[in-house]
Amino acid sequence: MLIEVSNIFGTSFKLFLKHEGVNPTGTHKDRIGKRHVVNAFLLGMKKICAASCGNFGASLAYFARDYGLQTEIYVPKSFESPRVNELVELGAKIVRFDGTYEESVLESQQVAKEKGYYDANPGEHNRALEYCGYSSIWREILQDLKQLNLGTPTHLAIPVSNGVTLAGLYFETILSSASVKFLAGSCVCNPIITSFVNKTAYRDLPQIFQSETETNEPLINWRSLDGSNAFNAIINSNGFAAGFEDQELEDLANFLDKNLSISSHPAGCAGLATVLKCSSMGFFGDNDLIVSLITSRRY
Repeated sequence: MLIEVSNIFGTSFKLFLKHEGVNPTGTHKDRIGKRHVVNAFLLGMKKICAASCGNFGASLAYFARDYGLQTEIYVPKSFESPRVNELVELGAKIVRFDGTYEESVLESQQVAKEKGYYDANPGEHNRALEYCGYSSIWREILQDLKQLNLGTPTHLAIPVSNGVTLAGLYFETILSSASVKFLAGSCVCNPIITSFVNKTAYRDLPQIFQSETETNEPLINWRSLDGSNAFNAIINSNGFAAGFEDQELEDLANFLDKNLSISSHPAGCAGLATVLKCSSMGFFGDNDLIVSLITSRRY
């Protein structure tokens, strides 16, 4: 279901939100979490292994419980997401790994390979499943707009971390022959954003200590695992990308809660923050139709 917010934000163009917080575990990760669990079940595997800062792990554990599967989730020690306790309640085995998220992915992949677990981590081996899962968002957007007697969006705005969601939606718009500009929002320490701002090809950030907070944890990384495809989607669609400080995202999340009763994790409205930034820059025309993905409820 789309929520029109044109009047709330005073835009001359049509602006809609698609809120993924209404999914079973409250994030867009449910789009792929259930698919991974079903795939593991059909393959006859008993345990699913992946790294997560909270959302993806919660989705895997939630659906795995329904299918009688076990989950082993690697969470960096530096991350203090409140969803860690939820993972335990859902029956997941938590491994607190002393390293970055990216290193946690590599460690959990190695463990999955050695012990014969199902590897649900982002990567080329799971790309088709991930793109298929996230493509359902595009089909739902088109269906909702059709019911409102509106056409295809001119822009899609999406929060980015690893870039998988944006890249998957981009390829789905190509398959449907739709011309859509992609807008990406994140924290300031994200390689997709920094590559765009610096006008370079996609480049990982130096592997140095980065300050994770409760606000930026879902977004921050030094290597986006589908960063190159996401970056190219922004460039090839003549889109835009921007990074935001924690306070900017928190203020926007509070605004949505107060004015629309929409629960959004601050990181989940980074795409909308990019829309508002582009609007202030005169990026849009009156006939534009923009859908902004809100990827997670506040937790």
